[in-house]
Amino acid sequence: MLFFPMKSDEIETIYSRHYATGEKITHDRLARLGYRFTARFINIAGGYKLFELLPLKSDQPADVCFLSMKHNDRGVVILDPFYEHKAMLMGVNPGKDSNPGIAKQKIDPHPDESQWKKPGGTLPQQERNAAALDGRAGE
Repeated sequence: MLFFPMKSDEIETIYSRHYATGEKITHDRLARLGYRFTARFINIAGGYKLFELLPLKSDQPADVCFLSMKHNDRGVVILDPFYEHKAMLMGVNPGKDSNPGIAKQKIDPHPDESQWKKPGGTLPQQERNAAALDGRAGE
């Protein structure tokens, strides 16, 4: 399946058509059909949510997904896998950086780590070599 960049109103049209023409079922009926919800979903323009489904007896992705209104327990089953819709939607609307003008900085989680060093630790390589030479010189 090839995906081409679409505008958000085109996406809303596609999913509203799915919702308008599909048979409305409740979340509970999905279990009787042999599917269960995962924690993955996508918010879609126009007030829709697209949910990933798994078969009840397997952890493999289902060949269908579930489209519902955001605040409704009824929706329609779409006969395409969730990952295909996710790829299409993420291609259209890739993850946005909250503020692209600010460069990301590496933050040191322990800025005062030098205070935590214990006395009597190992010597740096040069000092170890010098101490070893001094020890042999006294023999």
